[in-house]
Amino acid sequence: MRVRSGLAALLLALVPAAPALSAPESDGIKIGAVRAQLYYQHSGTFSEDLIARKPPFRGWNTGEGEGDAKEPSEHLLVVATLVNSGAEHFTSDKVTLRVTDEIEQEVRVKEFSGVLLPANGTLQLPMWLDDAACLGTVTVTATFREQSVSGTLDMLCGT
Repeated sequence: MRVRSGLAALLLALVPAAPALSAPESDGIKIGAVRAQLYYQHSGTFSEDLIARKPPFRGWNTGEGEGDAKEPSEHLLVVATLVNSGAEHFTSDKVTLRVTDEIEQEVRVKEFSGVLLPANGTLQLPMWLDDAACLGTVTVTATFREQSVSGTLDMLCGT
């Protein structure tokens, strides 16, 4: 018995200790921004970021190419950006991308987990919305850990 317990103690002493894990808040990963872009089916191109646009985007009957749309569009790409200011890093923490309507009902939600961020770079996490031309006024929100960013967008329809 004594030989076994001595051998176990010797093996444990020889195995290097695992590196300490840094607290998630100190790993340099932050939620950056959210963006939304129309997909134009005629040209196969995307619009500029409608959330960051100045002056604000006037989404009116975009399915017919009206308002500020450059051509007809019924599809919307929504993207959350994670920013990493440190070394390449894998995180299992969830990123939630959510689109809600005027009364805060979910239009669409997507969760991402198990993502690898490049060193000193960004990661773009996409969500696609079909039939987006008449969503109304929507809020796009990205949440990561205790951080959250959001923007609003008008996708209105009428005569």
